Amino acid sequence: MKGIVLILCGLVGYMLVPLFPDGSLAIYIPMLVSYHLFLAFLVITAVQDRGISLSPVSTVFTHVACLALLVVFAEARDHIPYFWVIRFFTPSIALFEATWLFGGKGKKKSDYDRAEAGPTGGNAEDYEDFVLYLRQGNRQFSKPGRSVKEEFKHWLDYRAKHPGERPAA
Repeated sequence: MKGIVLILCGLVGYMLVPLFPDGSLAIYIPMLVSYHLFLAFLVITAVQDRGISLSPVSTVFTHVACLALLVVFAEARDHIPYFWVIRFFTPSIALFEATWLFGGKGKKKSDYDRAEAGPTGGNAEDYEDFVLYLRQGNRQFSKPGRSVKEEFKHWLDYRAKHPGERPAA
């Protein structure tokens, strides 16, 4: 699928060439438009699969670096044989950028992070007490295969049945 979209974006760039007078604009704009179309496709499909692995500042720097690579490539057109054909495949640099942005091990929420994000049920005091309970070494309601959310529900049930009593550590 990516290959087909890459070729389609290259064709869009090819169709944009006659719209600009001969010169730098006829080189830069079709390359940049086709590059950004392909990058947008890759970003939309990658964000659905996994989260971004870089900070926003790093993402901007990565994008600027890839654009600089495109501009340098366009400036070297007099020294590159068959540039008139090769320039339509420059959106493939977007493959590198998208892999760089989404290929790393992005920060995924663990069960503990989800519990700190505020599990459902209970009030603020229950939540604070549960966070203290989670920090204990030996947790009474923790079982293999049980999520923190389920553990919270069992913990809340215990507190409801035994008011004023703290679960044993």
